[in-house]
Amino acid sequence: MDAVIDSLVSSSEPDWKPNVAVVIIDMLVRRGFVRPEEEGYVELVHDAGSLPEKRRATDGSGMNEVTNGVAFSAVVATKDSIRTKDYTNPNMRYVAAESIASDRILITLQVDEGAMVWCAAWSTDPAFTDSLDAETKIKNEDANCQDGRGNQCGTFWVYDLDDIEDADSDGVNSRADYDDIYKWKFNQDVDIIVSGLQEETDYPFIYCFAEDDEVPPNGPNKMIFDSSASGSDNMHTMQQEIGTVQTLDESPPIFTRLQIPDPTAVNNQIVVTFKLNEAGTAYCRAKRSDSAEPTLHINQILSADFSQEIFDPVNDVGTITITSLEARDPSSVLYEASQYDVYCWAKDSAVDTHGFARPNYMSQSTVETAVGADVNNPSGGLTENVWITDTTPPTIIVVSREALGESHIQVTLQLNEPGTVWCQVADQDGSPTGTRYCQNSAIDFLTSSDPCYYETWIQGVNRGGSDSTVFMEEVHVPYQDFDIDMTRIEKVTATVAGEAMVGNYFYYVWCFAQDDWVNQAPTPSPSPSFVAPVNPNKVQQAHMTAVNLAIGQVTTLDQTPPTFTGTPVSAALSETSLQITLGLDEAGTIWCMPVRSTFAEPSINEILQNNEYDVDCFTAACTVTMANLDAKTLYDIWCYAEDDNVYPQIPNGQKFVAGDVVTLSTQDTTPPVLTIVSAESPISSDIRIKVKMDEPGTVYCNSFQSSTAYGTPTFASVAGGGFQSYVGFPLLSPNSPVNTNVEVVVSGLNELTLYDTYCAAVDASTLPTVNEMTQASILNTFPAIGQLTTLDQSPPVFTELGAKGTTENNIQVTFKCNEACRAYCRVTRSDSGETSLSVNRILKADYYADQTGGAGLSATIDLARLENDVSLDLLDRGTLYDVYCWSRDEAVQYSCYAQAPSASCTTYPRNNYQDQTYVDTAFGGTPPATVTNGAGLPGGKILHVRTPDTTPPTITFVEAESTEESSITVTLQLDEPGTAYCKAYTTTQTVDAALYTALITAPVYKNTVTNWNNIYKNFDIKVSGLTMETKYFVYCAAEDDELVEGATTIDPAPVSNNEALPVLVEATGRFTLDLTPPIITVVSIASNSETTATVTLQLDEPGTAWCTAVRDQFTPPSINQIIAASFSSTVLTAATDFTVQVQNLIRDTE
Repeated sequence: MDAVIDSLVSSSEPDWKPNVAVVIIDMLVRRGFVRPEEEGYVELVHDAGSLPEKRRATDGSGMNEVTNGVAFSAVVATKDSIRTKDYTNPNMRYVAAESIASDRILITLQVDEGAMVWCAAWSTDPAFTDSLDAETKIKNEDANCQDGRGNQCGTFWVYDLDDIEDADSDGVNSRADYDDIYKWKFNQDVDIIVSGLQEETDYPFIYCFAEDDEVPPNGPNKMIFDSSASGSDNMHTMQQEIGTVQTLDESPPIFTRLQIPDPTAVNNQIVVTFKLNEAGTAYCRAKRSDSAEPTLHINQILSADFSQEIFDPVNDVGTITITSLEARDPSSVLYEASQYDVYCWAKDSAVDTHGFARPNYMSQSTVETAVGADVNNPSGGLTENVWITDTTPPTIIVVSREALGESHIQVTLQLNEPGTVWCQVADQDGSPTGTRYCQNSAIDFLTSSDPCYYETWIQGVNRGGSDSTVFMEEVHVPYQDFDIDMTRIEKVTATVAGEAMVGNYFYYVWCFAQDDWVNQAPTPSPSPSFVAPVNPNKVQQAHMTAVNLAIGQVTTLDQTPPTFTGTPVSAALSETSLQITLGLDEAGTIWCMPVRSTFAEPSINEILQNNEYDVDCFTAACTVTMANLDAKTLYDIWCYAEDDNVYPQIPNGQKFVAGDVVTLSTQDTTPPVLTIVSAESPISSDIRIKVKMDEPGTVYCNSFQSSTAYGTPTFASVAGGGFQSYVGFPLLSPNSPVNTNVEVVVSGLNELTLYDTYCAAVDASTLPTVNEMTQASILNTFPAIGQLTTLDQSPPVFTELGAKGTTENNIQVTFKCNEACRAYCRVTRSDSGETSLSVNRILKADYYADQTGGAGLSATIDLARLENDVSLDLLDRGTLYDVYCWSRDEAVQYSCYAQAPSASCTTYPRNNYQDQTYVDTAFGGTPPATVTNGAGLPGGKILHVRTPDTTPPTITFVEAESTEESSITVTLQLDEPGTAYCKAYTTTQTVDAALYTALITAPVYKNTVTNWNNIYKNFDIKVSGLTMETKYFVYCAAEDDELVEGATTIDPAPVSNNEALPVLVEATGRFTLDLTPPIITVVSIASNSETTATVTLQLDEPGTAWCTAVRDQFTPPSINQIIAASFSSTVLTAATDFTVQVQNLIRDTE
């Protein structure tokens, strides 16, 4: 029943239901507790209809019987009022209780009716004597009692539904007031907060009291107090259910000691000792003092996972050992000689009302506050600038060493930590200079007064000038390369000085380093426990010796290149070789390379790669021969020399400068060689020949019509045409390098004509004269070139063109061209709005045919679809289409390629295409006629070609409806333009030609589909003049408009329209309507119990009446909601009293 009531309240006004009798009582049927009230009333609303009388209507399935119903306004006019009684105490239900603060307890409860609620809590028994004493003491604590929205107890109500109908003083006058989410409601949770309590204290005596809103003479109904009984209206029962609740501990812990040794005792961990003022757990985390992080947040400290829990705040001292940035990542180690800020945080071990952990947390501001000077009374959890002690001397890492000059040795080193490095050069053992310098094995590690004592000797002497021997580097960034450049060696015998090293001589290198721990540790802001270190960490002898061995011997450089001596002697030995003779001032090798004169200067690598050289060029001159050169070519000879240095020394080299270059030519005694590559006619007036020549010169070509007697070609007749190109002359055009393709263009030729082509050439030699091609070589170029026909570049035109519809789904195009051609055609609907079809769309349609030209037979193309694709629809019958046709010819381009002993000639298509303008130009006639013109038609567009229509229209029945007592409206569709006719009969008819004639004879009921845009769209035909509540059978027929549309567009023309036989639209027929509803008369209403009301009423015709009840001032229910209440009664006689009883009402309710 509750589900039904909810649907009544929430539903909107339903669709009208005719012939339904309804009574509505303005009261919601709900279960619950209600309060007694003064004399009230029940409001009723009535509606009724006839049972046996039916209103008939027809649909697609046949006859339907539909009842008639009264208007909703008539239902609302039947409203009347009644009220039930209330004699029951309010009942309270305990939901939950818990402490929500150190001085507050939250009690969640429910009451079963409108009431006021009070609660109070005592740590000791208040010793109530009776119900009145309990009520008084609880109400006296109202200053410390409020609801969850801050209202003091005794100033707010818990509301039920009858508060809507009673006086306005409670603040609820309408359903909207009642539904306010900020008002408490009966049988729903109410939050009461008791305040003014002591932190972390047990409260076993928590009482709650409620009284309803009943008015005199009886006054409100109140909860009782009886410690020997139980019940939902007993305050004692509520206290027992709540039990004992302890208020919360909400004070965070504080450190009473926080100390860290600085520097630390070992070089890889930080040890923190601490105490707390209560049981709890401390967490610590370190971050580098020089990191970019401004602070550490609590979640980061917890993530590090370094912690210690203490249970006795008086005797327990916690110790936390931090070994990395995070415990789960041991690789994030703490680095020695680095400063860290240590952040510590703590939480206590407090629990909530349910015994679950509810710890209090130290704040972020406390974590970020420095400990201060007194570690036994810290101000916060932050200890800054704690040093990880440094106990390890630096490590020298050798990266590389090399000699950069004859008195320059460079070593590249790294340190694993910041510090200072010194290096010094030592002499060879057994040096020819004796003890002038410290020899490698003479370095002393014991006697500090020895001139070769390792630390003072390596650190050198600063003499303020070029002879200073202090070679050092202060290293600030570990593991970063730095260079120490040593340009002097320390002379340790009298008089001491720094002297230059000797070229091409090997030396040893010693290095010494110490870290900056002593200077680094003192800082402006040390931690509270900081103690400054005394000494730096220095490298030991073993490590210094290892570095010396790692560097090894370093040999200074020889940096003086050889010099060419004497005057070069050169000669041209033949067409393919040259020779040059040279000398050097030291032992070495000479390489030479010839390059074409005026070409770019070769690089040293190019001269070496040429690999033409001579060795041992110191004691005697060397001769270099250069072979495999081009005949009759001028060369510049470039040479390069190197001394005999070997690795690790770098050879010193010397290359010719521009003034040393020798220019010389190879000999020339032969005519040029001409190679035919290919020939073609790419345009109608040209033949283009590609050739190559083996030396600089000029190439000539000429073409002669094959059908003429042009005689035997000679050099003069070929060159006389004036068609030429150049080889090896960059400043002339057209030109190409030697042995590279160059094109000779023979122009001014006739279109589509056969030609014989010849070529000749002459070189540009001056050694001693030019050389022309021989007569025999000129004649041999013709078979290598081959006979060529110049290109056809004129597109075809139509000389005959026409199109007509041959079937309902086909258009046939007839055509002929002025030359062999292939034509393509495509259709588009004339009503599509397209005024042009692009050539690519015509080709995509793929309808085409070939035709042999003016002397051949006409060709045809059948167009059955928009494109030649069987998945597409066929053309529509009786439809105008535009036809677009386009064609191309079968022209080819001739190309020949030299292939001994003759040319290999081929052709490939070079079709000429009609342009878009021709396609978009009308062909000059009117379909279905075909037009012929031997000189060519103006275009390929044929407008308004119509397909025939031989099919009657199809009638599609959509629906029929009787909306009046005298007519039936039929909704139809047609599949083509035409006219539909309908008539109604009280009996079924024989479908034949006579029935068709009757449908189109007056009176005529018809409608017309005027164009193709309206096919398959609904249209109505209203058949009128019918009798009320009578069954009819409706017949419809149709005809198309082919007689008119095809008269001038179809060959042969049609003689009549296509007619469709009549059809019966609904086999079961359809009734006209009865539209009169029944009338309700309410006789009386009475309430004989707390939960029922009885309505007496009459109907003016047989039918059924329904009634329901809603609270006073609520929105009247919809008809659907009245029926859903299911309180009804049926009467079979008009104007007769009958009753409907509404049940399950609430006592004391209007």
